[in-house]
Amino acid sequence: PEELGPFLANYVERRFGETNTKRRAGSSMCSILKGCDAVTVESVGRQPSSEELAAGQMLLEIRQLRRKYVSFAPQAAGKSHAASFTAIAWKEFEGDYQRLLQLLGSSALWNFCRRRLAAAQGLFEAHRALNEDNEDEEA
Repeated sequence: PEELGPFLANYVERRFGETNTKRRAGSSMCSILKGCDAVTVESVGRQPSSEELAAGQMLLEIRQLRRKYVSFAPQAAGKSHAASFTAIAWKEFEGDYQRLLQLLGSSALWNFCRRRLAAAQGLFEAHRALNEDNEDEEA
C-alpha cells in the first residue's frame, strides 16, 4: 500500500525514539494504513543457501533425537522381576548424546537460528504496531 512508508516511519520512531507512552494525534495505525487489513511478507524468490539447508537438516536431526527419547517407554524385561526394565543401550545413548552436542555446537546452526529469531521478532513487532489500537480496546 502507498501509506506503508508513513507506517514504517511511525513504527521506527515509536520503537527507537519515543519513550513517552502517550499517543500523538493522528498516529493511529488505522488512519495511517487506510483500509489495509494485512501486510504480507514474502521471500523474493531467493533459494536457501547451502548453509541454510545444512542447518535445516541439523534441526530435523535434533527433532528426531528428541522424538526418540520423548516417546521411549521402558518395558518390564521379565515377569519374575518387576524391577527389571528394558532401556536404550549405553553405546546408543552415548552416540546420540555426542551427536546432539556436535549439532548444538555448530556455528552454522546458531547463525541460522539467530537470523530466524530476528526475522520473527521483527514480524512480531510489526504485528504489535499494527494491532495496537485493537489491543488497547480489549484492555
